[in-house]
Amino acid sequence: MRVAGVASLICDNYYLSLNKDAIITACLLHDMGNILKFNFDVFPEEFYGTQGREYWEKVKQGFKEKYGEDEHKAAYAIAEELTVSATVMNLLKSIGFRDAQATFESDDYGLKVTCYSDHRVSPFGITSMHERFEEGRERNMKNRPGKFTKSGFDELAGYWYKVEKQIFAHCKIKPEDITDENVNPLVDGLRSFETKVN
Repeated sequence: MRVAGVASLICDNYYLSLNKDAIITACLLHDMGNILKFNFDVFPEEFYGTQGREYWEKVKQGFKEKYGEDEHKAAYAIAEELTVSATVMNLLKSIGFRDAQATFESDDYGLKVTCYSDHRVSPFGITSMHERFEEGRERNMKNRPGKFTKSGFDELAGYWYKVEKQIFAHCKIKPEDITDENVNPLVDGLRSFETKVN
């Protein structure tokens, strides 16, 4: 929800024409399979809400049985079940850290905004891209050692900083304006957002 809120804030303050509905839909769907990579030992018990850890472990097992172990493939399968548009599916499949150079070189600003929005949200709220990358690097080194080398990670991060500059060259707001305080009211409105499907 926060990622979609960030995207909504950017879209509402953008000088170029963007397909806001497609961007918001992709942002809302992109983490639907993330429970598959969730390490239940990392977060404190209160993180699991009223349902508790055991409930979410069962949900994870159900996802694994239905979609397999790859969180990205699970998200794509869920989007296909919803029969989202090709535009949404393309945006959804572009979200991630590894496609930094391709995103930077793309002329599709909807793609840039969608991907960038994901890089502004940590598990605990909205943050700067730098803080998000530091948190992500630490988490990946702990949970997925060998996924990135330091130099490889830094090279990709460099492209994402260039994407941020590209986006905000066409925006009424600055990266510093993307805060929990500015995004939370938009998140509340997104709770009733209707995903357009084919």
